Amino acid sequence: FGYNHDEAVACFLRAIDHDPDLAIAYWGVSYASGCNYNKPWAAFDDADMERSLARAFDYAKRALEKSASASEVEAALIQALQSRYQSAIAQGSEAFCVWNDDYADAMREVYARYPRDLNVATFFCEAVMNRTPWALWDLKTGEIAEGASTAEAVAASEKALALPGGYQHPGLLHMYIHLMEMSPFPERALRVADALRGLVPDSGHLQHMSTHIDVLCGHYERVVTSNHDAIVADRKYLARQGAINFYSLYRCHNYHFKVYGAMFLGQYAPAMEAATEMAGTLPAELLQVSSPPMADWLEGFLSVKQHVFIRFGKWDEIVAQPQPEDPELFCVTNAMMHYATAVAYAA
Repeated sequence: FGYNHDEAVACFLRAIDHDPDLAIAYWGVSYASGCNYNKPWAAFDDADMERSLARAFDYAKRALEKSASASEVEAALIQALQSRYQSAIAQGSEAFCVWNDDYADAMREVYARYPRDLNVATFFCEAVMNRTPWALWDLKTGEIAEGASTAEAVAASEKALALPGGYQHPGLLHMYIHLMEMSPFPERALRVADALRGLVPDSGHLQHMSTHIDVLCGHYERVVTSNHDAIVADRKYLARQGAINFYSLYRCHNYHFKVYGAMFLGQYAPAMEAATEMAGTLPAELLQVSSPPMADWLEGFLSVKQHVFIRFGKWDEIVAQPQPEDPELFCVTNAMMHYATAVAYAA
């Protein structure tokens, strides 16, 4: 629910070590290995795709083999997951669209059987959202985007939120924020954002997620404070696991948001502090990882510092900076530093 998918896989694998017959743990490895709202199939490079899909398909089948001992709802989730991974080998982008549609259909049936199960409601909403990730709304008209299942997801999630425990379910709250953040009325999710804030203190991404709504509603102080809380939480994960992992993308997202909120508030010190610490957690070794192509995902974050300098008119500091020693690896940063220098000289 906190979108640290690699850690989720590690936890499910540890559960399997303790109980090799725990079918839902195999489901968990499979589920967390596939696409998600922030990383659709199209965002996987070939090697990552091959590796992730093979594991997802394998563990989905293992879960099915062991599902006789699972609870009814767990068995239903496991059966539905078979539609999500219909082969261990990639079949092309069109096939993935079909798989996502098939999985959404399968989860719709599970949700119809267990409409009061908050986990089921969450996974159903995520399934229909993943049909059209980041394209749930038409930003020009404010209407639901053509072909999207947004209305269905909103109806299911709001019904689930009204159930006992709905406002204490981190996955459900997380999905609802994504549902509403690009809608014409993000303020509808303010109560959800407040419910998620602090609910899972050690999940940096869940500490951060409320600010997707805060920033749209002009609550910039909360953008700074909640992302600081997220940064503090993720320092623990960084200290234990290091930086060489995909979750570093989510860590950087906290810093980036804190910078953004602080710039709106006119607060130079918090903005620069966040930009500087973020850069210190992104070693060249991480950016040199080729699969997933981490430079493509992360290197642009390093250029955020230039925007802070420009926002606060730090012209001398800009001009005094040396350009990166490796302008090819740090290509976005290099370009943004030239841009910042041009603005500084112009000013």
